[in-house]
Amino acid sequence: LKPRPEKLQSKGVRSVRSRVCCIKEALPQIGSTDELKSAIIRHFSAVNNMSTRSFSDIDIEKIEMIADERYRNDSWTYGESPAFNVRCLIHQPGGWIDFRADVRDGSINFARFFGDFFCTEDISELEYALKGISWDKESLSKALSSAGWGNCFPQLPIEEFIREIRNKDENEGARI
Repeated sequence: LKPRPEKLQSKGVRSVRSRVCCIKEALPQIGSTDELKSAIIRHFSAVNNMSTRSFSDIDIEKIEMIADERYRNDSWTYGESPAFNVRCLIHQPGGWIDFRADVRDGSINFARFFGDFFCTEDISELEYALKGISWDKESLSKALSSAGWGNCFPQLPIEEFIREIRNKDENEGARI
């Protein structure tokens, strides 16, 4: 779907038409996902001489267990996580939060909170709680909750903070 830059230069255009289309446009006779599934199975059976197989409940249970243990995680989905730095500036009723973190191998190496926010608690408790924590939403939420997030930033829900810091690429880490 991404042509080489040389191809675009040779055509004298900056982009090409998308090579994707809706299945409905290409195969108007297919009315549902079940019909599409059947059509794909028929095609592979006819072209590649393949057959279908039914799985027992025990087979499905084993498949689900293997999927949970091995495949349903960020490291499988995204591959090895490169090291990166996060800087996110967030305005909340108590002032500006300038959050910074160094993430290596999918875990937070260090995190710091700067800003002009008003907080009566020791912010280093939050920073300490994040050290070594996985960069996934659940781990972040659990660590921040147990370290007293609500005492430091009562007007900023944890979910909103996590959404902001994890959307750094999309919004360049700033919310104004």
